[in-house]
Amino acid sequence: MKAISVIIPTYKPQDYLWECLESLEKQTISKTMFEVLIVLNGCKEPYYSNISSQIKRYTLDVHLLHTDVAGVSNARNMGIDNAQGLYIAFIDDDDWVSPNYLSELYDCSLTHHGIAVANVKAINDTTKEEHTDYLGRLFDKLHDQHTTGLLKAHRLLSSACCKLIPKDLITETRFCTSLKRGEDALWMAELSNRIQVVTFTSPTAVYFRRVRMNSASRQHLSCPTIFKEMATLQQRFLATYLSDIKHYNLLLFCHRILAIAKDAVQRCFSK
Repeated sequence: MKAISVIIPTYKPQDYLWECLESLEKQTISKTMFEVLIVLNGCKEPYYSNISSQIKRYTLDVHLLHTDVAGVSNARNMGIDNAQGLYIAFIDDDDWVSPNYLSELYDCSLTHHGIAVANVKAINDTTKEEHTDYLGRLFDKLHDQHTTGLLKAHRLLSSACCKLIPKDLITETRFCTSLKRGEDALWMAELSNRIQVVTFTSPTAVYFRRVRMNSASRQHLSCPTIFKEMATLQQRFLATYLSDIKHYNLLLFCHRILAIAKDAVQRCFSK
């Protein structure tokens, strides 16, 4: 059994994927400690054959999976179902990580029962300029404490990336495949009744997020569509909270529901 399973969902992958794998090849943690699961979703060829050929270049323990059903949530779920590691780390195929990323996350996870969080930096794909995104700013505010409670770190739960999550904490919880946006935040909220503490790596352990103007998260939608998505996501959060009122944190869910509304208003009126 491996210590860590790194799950990389990919759809019609570009050369970004090789940069992601290259960063995993350079990890300081022993390669015997982790496996990499690439989950190709949607169209199979020529992508499957290309990946199969390219991964031979690496000394990583790589498993290539395929599903005809497109979608990052379905791919992540398939990765979880096939993961052999004690911990799960998600990396998007166009992102990459620092050499000490897995090592520091793993050390944090061994110390406390909960999730470990790394630093995040955004890289503009066009200008190559580096800047700290909202996850990085939150990390900067909290990491000196080394550990914190879930409520204080609630905004970090908006993403499943930049974290190491114990598989026994995930149990049977899976990503909602019917959501196009907000599925990360909902999934993390569903796990929140099992998370006791949030632990931080040093600032040098970094998840590098590539900012692309044509990415799915930056698609321009009409205001009615935005608010319809908002209402659906808020209903999902409410249903999750009501399913286990005794163990979910009410303030955390209130924060997330309000954040969904705020984001919808900003997206609508920033057009």
